[in-house]
Amino acid sequence: TLGVRLLRDPERRYEAIDLLRRAGAVKPAELAPHVNLSQALKLAGRFAEGLVALDAARSFHSANPLVWDLKSELEQLSGTPTAAAQSTARAQQLRGR
Repeated sequence: TLGVRLLRDPERRYEAIDLLRRAGAVKPAELAPHVNLSQALKLAGRFAEGLVALDAARSFHSANPLVWDLKSELEQLSGTPTAAAQSTARAQQLRGR
């Protein structure tokens, strides 16, 4: 998608964030817009916002370990290592480890 291509360009990342927010609003049950938005926000250093965006994905895709992996990464970057460890454990549990 255009939003994903733009998020890789630091000069256009804010444009990507806007497009990905709109995509998530249009298709709230789809995983990709929320995950991509979370990743764009992570790249922009906006970790708390990335976690909020990921909450929308978790509401529909709580059994997807990818969601929990990204949540763990954002929590670690946000300075909440205990929460990050819990999210990592949940991802591993979902993978059957």
